[in-house]
Amino acid sequence: WVKRYAKVPLASLLSLWFVNEDPRPAVEAFDENTRSLIYAGKIAVGMTKQQVIMALGFPPHHKTPDTSMDTWTYWKQDYYTVLFQNGVVINVPQ
Repeated sequence: WVKRYAKVPLASLLSLWFVNEDPRPAVEAFDENTRSLIYAGKIAVGMTKQQVIMALGFPPHHKTPDTSMDTWTYWKQDYYTVLFQNGVVINVPQ
């Protein structure tokens, strides 16, 4: 069922959802505002793709098949998109 929904094998999804290393040291290297946003699960203009992944997780594969794209689609009660330019967020969905 997961493969049909996500269009990728479960093992691939698990490798995205679970990491081998604690991400907190990487998060702690960011400025205070970025750290606060990531820990709150929020994003802001100027955040990098990696920071967005830390805050929101990977976007669902069936809506965003490749994270090199400049538009990522997420779901939270309804679909919303995050737009990037040169790897940096240029809009924040309301």
